[in-house]
Amino acid sequence: MFQAYIGSDAGLQEFGFTCNTACVFTALCHICMESHSWGVFHWLGLAVSCVTYLLFNLVFDSLCVTCLHPANPYWVTQHTLANPVFWFTLLVVIVIALSPRLAVHGLMGTLQPSGVVEAMQTRKMKRPPCYHAKWSSLESDKVSIKQYNIYQNETEA
Repeated sequence: MFQAYIGSDAGLQEFGFTCNTACVFTALCHICMESHSWGVFHWLGLAVSCVTYLLFNLVFDSLCVTCLHPANPYWVTQHTLANPVFWFTLLVVIVIALSPRLAVHGLMGTLQPSGVVEAMQTRKMKRPPCYHAKWSSLESDKVSIKQYNIYQNETEA
């Protein structure tokens, strides 16, 4: 993250806001990845968390005119949110931070599937074959019944 701000006129407050925002959004994305079912309250909690974080920073940085004299945070959040480097850095940091968890989830699902996945695969394999009856228009007394199996093309019954 530091490389994105090398050679720019960004100060410590802007860099700190970027780091803090990346931590908050990465934590929320990790929570999203671990949630197996989504409902209204999940989306509402996620939205409230993001809005509360950003709103608090926007209000604090716009009202605190004489706070902390050496490093005044006045209007830092507004300038940082308007900077495209901030958004690109945020996106890159979140993707890099989520990559190990995605890789572990993928490997675990492939090498050691959960009991639910194994039960679904077993159920799919034990599913009875589908039959399809077909009457010939020329020979009204002859019926051809074909069995369609999931793992085979078609076989005569």
